[in-house]
Amino acid sequence: MSGTATALRVTGLAAGYGRGDVVKDITFAVPRGGSLLLVGHNGAGKTTIFRAIMGLCAVSAGSVEVTGASLDRRSPAERARDGLSYVMQEHGTFRGMTVQENLEVIIGLSGKLSRAQRSEAFTRVYDWFPRIHERRDSPARALSGGENRMLAISLGLIRKPAVMLLDEPTLGLAPATAESMVEVVRRIQEETGVALVITESSLTAVRALATETKVVRRGGLSHTIDDRTDITSLDEIL
Repeated sequence: MSGTATALRVTGLAAGYGRGDVVKDITFAVPRGGSLLLVGHNGAGKTTIFRAIMGLCAVSAGSVEVTGASLDRRSPAERARDGLSYVMQEHGTFRGMTVQENLEVIIGLSGKLSRAQRSEAFTRVYDWFPRIHERRDSPARALSGGENRMLAISLGLIRKPAVMLLDEPTLGLAPATAESMVEVVRRIQEETGVALVITESSLTAVRALATETKVVRRGGLSHTIDDRTDITSLDEIL
């Protein structure tokens, strides 16, 4: 990836929830079109890293940059406008609204768009996720687990972010559904150049997306797993 512009740079990040830091000394960079997988057991600090990057918890040290611009004094809403997208593990959709209404709410946050721009945005996500197009008039609460993940990812992508944070995107999905999701995300990345940071609690099919894999342990990044290393379980390295 030499010579490739950096989409996300995190340096010396420390953050928590009021009684000391949960994560500390978090440093990494992801190039445009790159994918970083953060893998670790539940409670290791993966979600807190994401919340700190998004400005959703107290940060005591460090910095966050997206495409070279500092986000350190920016609110979560401002960070989203600056090109950062966060797809949460759960509660990533408006469950009482239809699929179409969910997308309309998020695209509406992009400011004044022309009819053609709005149409292009909807066409793009429906092309990536045809099943979501089929269910566009259904409320989010009526969707299956896999469909809800598709919708949540669509909401994260519709504003064309530079960086997307995906928190355990395959959690609770059947293996075949998870593999299908990975292939769609791979296609999206190839077409858009979005940089991805993905968390998982195990070495799942998502690892195939990663250009780099780091282990999160006790609130820090313990080491990097070489992509050529044949590891199928975290227990082999922790």
